[in-house]
Amino acid sequence: MCSFEPDGSDEQGGLSWDEFSGTDDLGWDPTLGFEEDATLATLGTLSGAANALPFPLRAVSGRYRGASGRLRFELRVDVDRARPMKRLSGDFFVTSGATTGYYGSFAVNAPSIKVTATEMIVKGMGSFTWAAGAPVAQVTIPRRTILQPQAPATLRFFSTGGSPGANYLGAFESICGSSGATRELRAAAEDMPKM
Repeated sequence: MCSFEPDGSDEQGGLSWDEFSGTDDLGWDPTLGFEEDATLATLGTLSGAANALPFPLRAVSGRYRGASGRLRFELRVDVDRARPMKRLSGDFFVTSGATTGYYGSFAVNAPSIKVTATEMIVKGMGSFTWAAGAPVAQVTIPRRTILQPQAPATLRFFSTGGSPGANYLGAFESICGSSGATRELRAAAEDMPKM
């Protein structure tokens, strides 16, 4: 293994640094501006730069999925991409053994949307396919830069008096609408009795 030194020599007597790099004709000094002990920590890293530079933030709209015990859910958030419907909707499924069945759906058609530098909170009265004891749905999604992965969504339900109900955490899945598998489950659910 050859180790090229910027001073023009190498440890094994082969090519010089200038011959290897092709910089002898350019008058370029590869050591210019660097100390002997320069490391990535002293030069800076991408993560450090990402925090210092104002990168655009990701939109939060999309499809999120999560589970809690036997319940699985799919949450759709449409509040901030091109021509948003300003709407939340979701489906719940119950798993029993190897069988997953449709439980019900909800939708929030006119939510309030609060945007801060760190998160987006979407909240409103929901319409449910079951008698919901906590009909107010709230989704909180941290805002991230385009260099960071999409943040998960927290789905919380509240009573009309403000008492907290169930909480769910869902990972971002896609920008698109519901998957083919979800549509198939909904179609099959039409033939199933309510749980």
